[in-house]
Amino acid sequence: MRHLKINLAVLFSILITLPLVVNAQERKTPFTVSHSLLNMYKSENYLGVNHKLSSAFNETTTDTYPTTVAENEFLKIESAYRSGDKDIISKIFEFKNRNTDPLYTQKLDLMLAISYVAEGNFEEAEKYFNRVDCNRLSTTYKEEYIINRSILLFNKGEYEKAEEELFQIVTKRSSNNIPAIFYLACSNYAQEEYITAEVGFLECINDKTYGSNAKYYLTNIYYATERYPEALKLGIKLLDSNNCSEDYIMPLNKICGESAFLTGNNNIAIKYLQEYTQSNSDDYNSLYHLGVAYYNTKQYNNAIKTLIEVTGTKNIFSQSAYLYLGHSYLQLNDKNGAMFAYENAMTLNDNIEAKESAMYNYCIIIEENNILPFNKKVEVYENYINQFPNSNNSTAINQILAVSYLTTKNYKAALSSVNKVKSPGKELLAAKQIILYNLGTQEYEKKEYSKAKNYFNQSIKVGNYKTDIIAKAYLWRGEINYLFKDYSQAANDFKKHISLLKQPDINSYYSLGYALFMQKKYSEAEKQFSNHIAKNNKNKTTKADAYNRKGDCLYMMRNYANARKAYNEAEKTDNQLADYSIYMQGIIYGVEKQHSQKVEAMNRVITQYPQSVYAPKALVEKGNAQIVLTQNDNALASFANVYDKYPKSGEARQALLQSALIYMNTGDNDKAISAYKTLIEEYSGSNEAKVAMEDLKNYHIQQGDIEPYAEYIKRIKGEEVYSNIQMDSLTYYAAENAFLQSPSEKSINQLKNYISKYPAGTFKANASFYVGQYGYNNNNFAEARLYFENVLVSKNVMLLEETLHTLATIEELDRNYDKAYQYYTHLINEYPTTQLGKEAQSSIVRVLSLGGKNNDVITTATNILSNNSDIPNIEEVRYYRAKAYTATAESEKAIDDWTILSTTHSPYSSEAKYMIAETQFNENNTTQAEESINSLLASSGEDRYWIARSIILLSDISAKQGDNFKAKQYLNSLKSNYTENDDIQQMIKTRLTKYEK
Repeated sequence: MRHLKINLAVLFSILITLPLVVNAQERKTPFTVSHSLLNMYKSENYLGVNHKLSSAFNETTTDTYPTTVAENEFLKIESAYRSGDKDIISKIFEFKNRNTDPLYTQKLDLMLAISYVAEGNFEEAEKYFNRVDCNRLSTTYKEEYIINRSILLFNKGEYEKAEEELFQIVTKRSSNNIPAIFYLACSNYAQEEYITAEVGFLECINDKTYGSNAKYYLTNIYYATERYPEALKLGIKLLDSNNCSEDYIMPLNKICGESAFLTGNNNIAIKYLQEYTQSNSDDYNSLYHLGVAYYNTKQYNNAIKTLIEVTGTKNIFSQSAYLYLGHSYLQLNDKNGAMFAYENAMTLNDNIEAKESAMYNYCIIIEENNILPFNKKVEVYENYINQFPNSNNSTAINQILAVSYLTTKNYKAALSSVNKVKSPGKELLAAKQIILYNLGTQEYEKKEYSKAKNYFNQSIKVGNYKTDIIAKAYLWRGEINYLFKDYSQAANDFKKHISLLKQPDINSYYSLGYALFMQKKYSEAEKQFSNHIAKNNKNKTTKADAYNRKGDCLYMMRNYANARKAYNEAEKTDNQLADYSIYMQGIIYGVEKQHSQKVEAMNRVITQYPQSVYAPKALVEKGNAQIVLTQNDNALASFANVYDKYPKSGEARQALLQSALIYMNTGDNDKAISAYKTLIEEYSGSNEAKVAMEDLKNYHIQQGDIEPYAEYIKRIKGEEVYSNIQMDSLTYYAAENAFLQSPSEKSINQLKNYISKYPAGTFKANASFYVGQYGYNNNNFAEARLYFENVLVSKNVMLLEETLHTLATIEELDRNYDKAYQYYTHLINEYPTTQLGKEAQSSIVRVLSLGGKNNDVITTATNILSNNSDIPNIEEVRYYRAKAYTATAESEKAIDDWTILSTTHSPYSSEAKYMIAETQFNENNTTQAEESINSLLASSGEDRYWIARSIILLSDISAKQGDNFKAKQYLNSLKSNYTENDDIQQMIKTRLTKYEK
């Protein structure tokens, strides 16, 4: 039986609006009235009686019975009462004030009691019913008394007493049978005695007065007893009739709508429930059924709108409403909306089946997006499996959990989760092996090589579950061992990789060749480089390098002819690496004493690759060959070119030294001395400068005139020749040795003491460099800056590059962006082709951006991107240009850069994807913005901060679209799952506060 809540107040309000159970009374002596007036009264024409009596005192008629004024006035009052006069109570009191005859008192009190019942004033009604002596009333008046007093008794809950009195009428078969039966049925209905009530109402359905009311209650009974087809049929019939009470329309709309829904007639249900819920928005039962009916008829937007009303306040329908709300969002492919609805449904416990369905769908959806962090996803999957282990869907969730471990980039969280499993099976152990391997690769990319090696070790030790992963772990571990210069273990790892796979990574042969080469196992290394060459048909760069290394092996084995062939093949494979290939061919020509061919080879290097690091080397070798060919002038020209074109290179020092030797050997002593002095003064501290100083000293000793040498040394050093120089060297080397063995405050102080004691010492630049590096590494930037500036002043070319880079870094960290810019620019100008020099190009764009110079960023970055595509960190240059375009409102250009960045694997890809969406949102392209954000969230491993910003943007999009449910759900979900203490928290708080207003 469906429990229908009986609203007694409504029942009573309906009962008191029914025609009063009053009867036309026979008038007997001593009252007499006219025949026509009496007939009107008996036929219940009370308005006619009132009209007749209003002029009775002015009329003269012979057709009358004798009457008194009081009799006529009472008849007028009674007629007004029976015609439903709204002012009857006041009129009765006026009559009672003028007539105290007890003949009228009982009837007047009865009329007052019944009138008060009609008004719903049961307290006054009871007062006057108690004044009436029922036993003094005639039968008809007594029945009138009983029937109307039953309403009063119903109101007091005295159903049995009312029924006892009503049965007195029913058993007598009087004219008031139908009213009495109707009221008895109402009593049964109020007490939920539906079977008995139904019998009573069925007896009344054809009655003119009570039939419509009886049908109404029959409709309620059919609904309450779950006879929905009958309730629907009779309810529609009543609503379509012309005499349906206004009080019945809304309840009947509810019953018809609910009955239609429960019998599967969704369209009919929608018709009646729409009408009903417009004025009954707090009836969550009907709202819920209306929402589900919309869902069943594929009216998903209407379903969402209606079901959100059900979920606005917690009630017994909330959980199921959230479930269907999720289904509706899912049908519209709004997976985020569905996710939030399912999330709410699964937190409630009213219906276990609804909870399981919601949690399962939630699991499926969160697998596809990245709104939840990995650990939260895993927690949900694990909760599902624990709560519903016997579900038909548990296998699917287990598979999702396993896949999650393998696809996430939050491998530490994955490892923590998988380690919680006490007895992992093969699939989970295979997943663990992969997770450990992936952790290793992540640490490798961060250059945390020891941590990476540890993870690779653990992955290998898991067991023989994933052969390909084990093989890869050996390969990566081999690379780390190579970096650690453990070439023997590296070679073993590479060999293990090759032995495990039918098709090993072709670079494993290449790496193995290097590991063997570094052990001077040239014959074995040459074979592995040849293996790589034979299998490599894609990467010409590594193939050319392998040819070069093969040539090196053969060269070291003195197989010069085949070595030259290998270098020649390298040159043909990739001409970008041909500088070394040609250079080594020239070296071999020299070894074979074919010096003219060596000169030709070195000329090719110099002319074809003037920016190559081998260009100055080639010039030196060319000069050396020309010396052998007794072409001293040509050799001097070659050495002069080295000094002029590559003054910062080590070869420039060699060239000066060789030039000095040529001059000395050819008797041009003045030029020799000049070359020595240039070397000593411009390259102080270098080995070549020390040789030059020693040669210069020996020359003067041979000349028997040491005084010019002593004066020269004193002039440039400010010291005595022998004792100070020797003490300078001894002091520095002692301090340097102590520092290299144990970098500490103690050893640093030794270096500082050297600098203090020898302010113009030979090794001041070197000592200052060590102190500067120590200060930098210990975040003592002030001291580091001071000592690095000593290095700059010394112009020590061997230390200048790294000094400029470190000083630039210090100024950037201290937010002295203009100063950092100057150092980076100096570094680029001095070393345009080195690694640090190239990296500095992206650095100057960065410091310009950090300094807020957006226009300069755009100009500089555009120049770099147009001319230097091979520099490292090219994405960083584009990133800062994109930010500058955004800041200067050049959105189209910004979008172009953000789009390129979004496709990279750089640290900027997540932000780029977000910025594209935010730009679209700001331009009111909300659909495109939502698509862009959902694409970002569907990607694994995105930056958590930008995921959080993306979720906030989705909230903003939902709010702009008028969907405050989703807008708040996005924020509440983020609030629960985002734990970082940054500006995201304030963004959430601000928006939630706005939505709550």
